Amino acid sequence: MPVFVTKTIKQPKNIITDYIELDKAGIIYPYVATNDWNSVYRVEAKLSKPLDFNALKTATETMRKNYPYFFMTLAKKDKRFVLSKAESDKVLVENIYPVCRPFDLESKKPLVRIIYDENTIAVELFHVLADGHGGERFFKALLENYRKNLNHLSIASESGKEENEFNYDLSDIYEEFSKEGGKNVSRFMTKAFQFKKQDEAPLSARCIDVSLGDLKAAAKRKGVSITMFVCALQIATIFETEKTKNKTVRISVPVDIRRFAGRDTSRNGALYILVGVKRSDVKNFDDILESVKAQFEKYLTKENMLNMSYSNISTSKLKAFEMLPLSVKKFVLNIGYTLFGEDQFTSTLTNTGVLEFGKEFDDIIEDAYFVLGKQKTKPINIAMSTFKNSAKLMVSTVYKDEKFTKKLTDLLDSYGVPTVNKKAGKKNVTFDEKKLAS
Repeated sequence: MPVFVTKTIKQPKNIITDYIELDKAGIIYPYVATNDWNSVYRVEAKLSKPLDFNALKTATETMRKNYPYFFMTLAKKDKRFVLSKAESDKVLVENIYPVCRPFDLESKKPLVRIIYDENTIAVELFHVLADGHGGERFFKALLENYRKNLNHLSIASESGKEENEFNYDLSDIYEEFSKEGGKNVSRFMTKAFQFKKQDEAPLSARCIDVSLGDLKAAAKRKGVSITMFVCALQIATIFETEKTKNKTVRISVPVDIRRFAGRDTSRNGALYILVGVKRSDVKNFDDILESVKAQFEKYLTKENMLNMSYSNISTSKLKAFEMLPLSVKKFVLNIGYTLFGEDQFTSTLTNTGVLEFGKEFDDIIEDAYFVLGKQKTKPINIAMSTFKNSAKLMVSTVYKDEKFTKKLTDLLDSYGVPTVNKKAGKKNVTFDEKKLAS
């Protein structure tokens, strides 16, 4: 989705004073948030042994001391939003459903939850703090502290440094990356197919659990990456479950720009590419996959990411926009968020990659995965993550029916990627299923 930005006052790196400016990759989220929606995600681990609450509580306090940025709240300063020190220290929350509930942005409480039950530790964050990669770093450090408390280990190593320290870099990666140059790019694009409105249920995360080996093999047989393969399946599933007519089904695929920028941050470092296909342009699944692959290769480049970053930074220099009252900024940005963001794509696919904790966690964690919260206007989205040899496709949806999840599961099965404990290839699949699975 596009990012619209306001002026950022340079902050000393990694130092939190009274407030810190929003980074330019996350700045849009408080302006488009509502009381019943803000962009929230969850990283969750299932424990092999019952939770030790005191160990988690102590780990939480260590995290608050070492990484205060992640415990900040939203505040208003002059004509903009900033992050400031929270007035409450309450972040430990017993696990209840639905997951990824919106934060009360007026409460002055931290924009993070550390969630627990007898066999669960999870973290939920408001996207304004960090993208999924930043959130995962925080989560892994929390679990490392929890492990040390369980085993009564010293936090400090022999060298005197904290063994669980992660790269606590609070740089604004958009601003740093854009200094390499780039050019302004247009955000105008045709409106994509949108799911038909219907009554919504509380958010549910429906897990399609498959073998990572099977998924890799299926993608390799088609000559594509796992993300390309799943993106094509997501498009095919929408073709088969919705009346798309001649509208483009377009998937928003978040991109971690750290590798393109050659820089790091524990805050937000995500851009996106949009990958779209019209049903009238394809005859079978291989056609979809060919189009998806070509678009990934065209758009997933350093040049494109740099131009998008540069465009966002250029927008930040519009003096007329800086002078607008905060309420008017919210109005303007919500219009832009719809026209240049939500209207341009149908659904989201995010691949957060491997959740790896190390051998020392083998007897502590038995499963882990990433969950996307409710999206503003997209009722069905996918978060993909892997743990050990398991790949989880977590379908986040506010629809009661499960036709999307069932169809996606069937298509995976037809390519030799059955769900766990299910044998592959038993079902004959034809376009409407047949040609898509040819």
